[in-house]
Amino acid sequence: MLTPTIVKLVLWLYCRSSGNEIVRAYAKDHYFDMVTNIVGLAAAVLGDRFYRWIDPLGTIILVGFASLVGQAPPPEVLQKLTYLVTRHPKVKRVDTGRTYTFGVFYFVEVTGCGLFVAHCGQ
Repeated sequence: MLTPTIVKLVLWLYCRSSGNEIVRAYAKDHYFDMVTNIVGLAAAVLGDRFYRWIDPLGTIILVGFASLVGQAPPPEVLQKLTYLVTRHPKVKRVDTGRTYTFGVFYFVEVTGCGLFVAHCGQ
C-alpha cells in the first residue's frame, strides 16, 4: 500500500502543476487515491492493533468524501446531456447512457445507434 501511495503522491504533484485542465483532473483523482490509501491503511492497522471499531470508522470517514470520482451528477445535468445526445443529427437511437464525475469533469458513456456504430439493429 505504501508504494502505490508514494507513486500517487508523485503523480499528484506533477499533474497539479499542469496547465491542462484534463491533467489537473487527473491530479484530483490521484489526490483522492492517496487519501483513500492512507486512511484505509491507517484504519486497518490501528483497528488490528488497538480497537476493532477503528477499521469501520475509517470506512465511514472515506464515504464522507463528497468529491470522490464516480458520483452521479445532479438530475438537471443528466437531462441536459440526454437532450444533447438525442438531438445530435448523427445519433439514431440511444440504448444506454452513464455519467459520473471524473475530477472536476463528467465522464459520459453512451451506447446506441449512430455515428460510431458499425451495425444498427432494429
